[in-house]
Amino acid sequence: MIKDLYLIRHGEAEEPTAGLKDVERQLTAKGLQDSSKVGMYLKQKEFHPDLMLHSIAERTTETMHRINEQLGVKPDHIEASEEIYEASARIMLRVISEIPAEMRSAIIICHN
Repeated sequence: MIKDLYLIRHGEAEEPTAGLKDVERQLTAKGLQDSSKVGMYLKQKEFHPDLMLHSIAERTTETMHRINEQLGVKPDHIEASEEIYEASARIMLRVISEIPAEMRSAIIICHN
């Protein structure tokens, strides 16, 4: 069973614009900076996740990369999930319950 779980909302993202799909929206400069700060905070707390999950949205992917610059989670322990993009609470609970037992700690980078 998972022992430590951090649910992290992506950093500040660009405003929606015509012609740009929601999933393609990127982080602002502030969002990039704040995501790096989250990574530094987790590193300072000596949090070493066994697993990082993030939605397929560009802004959660960017957030994950910025956090992982500090944590150094191996690529085979990082997963992009279409399922958690716009997921309901019920779906998020199921995703969490399906994290393998050998994964004692995890980060999920998602939306609202």
